[in-house]
Amino acid sequence: MRGVERTSLLGRDDGGDDGSWFTARRQRVDDASTPRCHEDDDDDGWMLHRGDDDDDDDDDGDSGRRRRPRGVMTSLRSRERAMMTCAAFLAGFGACLLGVGSRATATGAAATTRAGRLGSWTYGYELWNVSAPGAMLDFPVYVIGDKEQGIDFSRAQRTRLWIRRLYKWHRGQSEDALDGVVLKQSSMFPDRWPKDFDQAVSIANRFTDFDITDGSEITKRLAPAVREVHRTYTSEAKSLLALDDHIIPHHLGCMLSHMSVIHRGLESGSPYFVGLESDSPDLQSVSPLDYPVIAANLPADADMVWMVRHADATGQFVARIPSTAWGTHPLLSDKANEYRNATHLYLYEFNRVCGWAGLASYMLTRRGAEKIRNFIIEFGDIDMIDAWLSLQCVHVCDKQRKGCMNLKCYNVQALPVDAQKLGGFVPEWYPLGDVHEYNRVKRVDADYLEKHRYDVHEYNRQGCARKDFKPWIPHGYDDLESADRDVSSCTSAETAAKAGVDPCSPDAELPWHTERVRIARAAARASTSAEISAKDASQ
Repeated sequence: MRGVERTSLLGRDDGGDDGSWFTARRQRVDDASTPRCHEDDDDDGWMLHRGDDDDDDDDDGDSGRRRRPRGVMTSLRSRERAMMTCAAFLAGFGACLLGVGSRATATGAAATTRAGRLGSWTYGYELWNVSAPGAMLDFPVYVIGDKEQGIDFSRAQRTRLWIRRLYKWHRGQSEDALDGVVLKQSSMFPDRWPKDFDQAVSIANRFTDFDITDGSEITKRLAPAVREVHRTYTSEAKSLLALDDHIIPHHLGCMLSHMSVIHRGLESGSPYFVGLESDSPDLQSVSPLDYPVIAANLPADADMVWMVRHADATGQFVARIPSTAWGTHPLLSDKANEYRNATHLYLYEFNRVCGWAGLASYMLTRRGAEKIRNFIIEFGDIDMIDAWLSLQCVHVCDKQRKGCMNLKCYNVQALPVDAQKLGGFVPEWYPLGDVHEYNRVKRVDADYLEKHRYDVHEYNRQGCARKDFKPWIPHGYDDLESADRDVSSCTSAETAAKAGVDPCSPDAELPWHTERVRIARAAARASTSAEISAKDASQ
């Protein structure tokens, strides 16, 4: 309950400023201890910290304060003075960029608002870190990785340590509590069967309505993962590779690994859980410290939340949520400075993405996980799991049908998508306007979202007025029972442009159907061939 109570403050309507939302402690600089970067096996590889062991007690002996890592900094004391001077200036006179070294805080009003809440600074990571007390992690995070020693094993270990240290250092969460929520999930490797084959059998049985080990004849379509496990089980060699060579072990193993996460998440009884691949720290779009605040502020209909960066629009913008994790992104991640300086999280619908794949970091609600599992059992309709889930987020159908489960998906990230790339309605306060409400969740009007949720014409109409927007071109179903809002797939804006189609035209007929898609794709292929021929001729 602590997590719910703490995060619910972010959505209150009283308009008050919660002065305790961020606390900062001045940390004594110990000249006798030089920060260094550890590279040994039990270190996470991303964090610069003092030379003490990770498992030691965190109490700082003579000071009684919890010790935090410090980054490697040149002219440490001069930078401290510069930061404190700039913070005082911000508090008194308004916006400023903290031009200390190569770092800068969030722009303009964001910096002003932060400075008003901050007293002194706590050092950490590359330059500094602000301690941002928030909710404890009280739902499972499953980190997928190889259980045998190697590169993937080390990556998964580092990812778990990274998350544990964030909650240990910045939330004060105990080791025992973290043992129960930051969990290992062994990757599946079909090319190693029959070794560990019993694990594959166990998880496959969770996604079918019969026991694949009882020798009964298969009379229904099975999910590929279940089918291949069954075929291997009934073979004499118990080896997938001994059967044929058309199966790609990597895709099958990925599918089984994420199916394991879904099963364990449901077994946990938690209303939310997170799945991470071993390399997720350099790919995910939010700090793990923000997992609780994301869960607490999801729309009621949410089934799945993607937590991977997107430069282009994934759907209608929904909400801006204050981050409780300022300054805690890993050092080696792409755009690390921008992420560490991010002040908010941005929530978008994830239903207008075409041809996308990637499952490094995601959150599932219990309802969403049950929907996925039950759909796989009933229809056996699952392909390469990341691309398949992405497409399920796009699918819309008035009635349940093969290939469509009406999965309601969102995308959350700490760096906002450029407003000029967004479709649909964009409020005036996006991304960092309305400085007086920085501590509160700001949402797009719920009535607007409900009215235009399936209105692709409205989404394109508003987006086409912006210079960098890519129109959304949905495909409908061809049967007579299909509704106008139904979506079976999509065509990219690039393909439409090559086919000479303008989706921004008020007369554009959407959604497209099979014949229209065929004509457009043929025209796009012809256009591409002509471009290649012209280029070859010029050379």
